[in-house]
Amino acid sequence: FKAAIENTDGKAVAGKHCKYCPAAGYCGERLRHTMSLVGLDNSVSKLNAQQIMAVLHEASTIRATLAAIEEQAVNHVRNGYPLTDFKLVKSRVIAKCSNESGFLEEAVAAGADIADITKTKVIGATACKKVVDAELVNKYFVKPEAGTQLVKMTDKRTAIAADASGVFDKVK
Repeated sequence: FKAAIENTDGKAVAGKHCKYCPAAGYCGERLRHTMSLVGLDNSVSKLNAQQIMAVLHEASTIRATLAAIEEQAVNHVRNGYPLTDFKLVKSRVIAKCSNESGFLEEAVAAGADIADITKTKVIGATACKKVVDAELVNKYFVKPEAGTQLVKMTDKRTAIAADASGVFDKVK
């Protein structure tokens, strides 16, 4: 691993291998490399074909690096170190039907028109509650536990806690 990312001078060298690097979320060299591909002094509209191809060749690595940075930011906040412009909130989750055929069978037996509930698959729980009794919908739709995500302070959701202490275990 170390040999793959260092040159003979002992300095980090960014490249496609960064996609698998555990330090991707911390690596300034990776970000410098990414920005050099697009030409820091050019606007996006002035990219030439070579620069566009270079970015496209590295797109999956760039996405992996950004995901690693986002993960580091969430871990930072979970460990009790707030980021001024961001807050930790519960993620929005969508309820999923645990047994579509059972739900449809009971809904039709309860007098619902199947066309109101489905086209190619069962519609969402909120829409079903407009057509079928909420108790029946709640029987078949399960809402997964909400994770957390880091959002801008302007997001209307309530922050879990400024430092998330007592909410999460420290990330190792």
